[in-house]
Amino acid sequence: MFIPMRPILCVLACLGFASPSQATELQRGVLVDPANSQVLVMRPEGGIAAINIANGKQRWTSQAADMPVALSENRVLAVAEPAERGRVHYALIDASSGAVGGHGSAPLPHPARALIDDRLGEQFQIKASSASLDWAYRHSHISGALLAGDDWGPTRDGAAPKKAQPEDASVALAGSFSVDWTDAKLSPVANSKGLGSEKPRLVEIGLPQPGAARRFHSASSAHTLVSEPISQGGYRWTLQDSKGAALGSIDSQHSYLPFEVVEGVLLFVEPLSIAFEENDIDVQRPELQAINLSDGKRLWQAEIRDTEFRGPYPP
Repeated sequence: MFIPMRPILCVLACLGFASPSQATELQRGVLVDPANSQVLVMRPEGGIAAINIANGKQRWTSQAADMPVALSENRVLAVAEPAERGRVHYALIDASSGAVGGHGSAPLPHPARALIDDRLGEQFQIKASSASLDWAYRHSHISGALLAGDDWGPTRDGAAPKKAQPEDASVALAGSFSVDWTDAKLSPVANSKGLGSEKPRLVEIGLPQPGAARRFHSASSAHTLVSEPISQGGYRWTLQDSKGAALGSIDSQHSYLPFEVVEGVLLFVEPLSIAFEENDIDVQRPELQAINLSDGKRLWQAEIRDTEFRGPYPP
């Protein structure tokens, strides 16, 4: 018997299992919340901040968790540190006030851990889909490398943790959680393939052609970025709405960066850059940028947590 999915989803929502898809992920740990005209970000010093899109001011901050991953019915689900092997710790936070609505933890298959910052050869990713939270964990064996915290934790029989990586330490695991937003509970989904099992979303529109402008979808697919090289170097971005009407333009050194447009404001993350000047090194940390498309001027910028692994590397 055929049963339409819409009634099923309505029943799940009434029971507290709402779809975690009411925010747009700009990049890991950066959620655009258009309903509240704010962006949820990871703070460089730890914790989460909600930034007003119009003026860049922090509406609230929270130390209850460290990486926002999903939003539903004005509640933010965020992963919390420390990263424990075999568990993911999280908190539910009110998106308007920052008030904590609950804490919890859920099981992960050993030796997975919910890392926020990448480590050498080790990464954890978690992302909201239309009906669940999908995650993936990878740990690649790096010969000669053992960093603090790299033990595998207690074994299932309670034996002492292993203090060195075995030669076959490369691991790839994936799965999904359903979210009960009412009771602040994550539950593993049986037989799920997890993050990476679906075809990746196509960001570029069409195939690139030599010398021609390139077109890209916004993170929500509601807007388009047209990128054209300019004679003085760099690129000119022209932003368009869903009907193709131009909203404004800016110049950038990048041909493309993941972006979103909310109420005439362009949002994107300027990645880390390093410039060498004589005897000095200028390091620009990753920053969330907000551009007023009506005049192309920057409204504000905010440094965010850099989660990529950048060393040390084994000799």
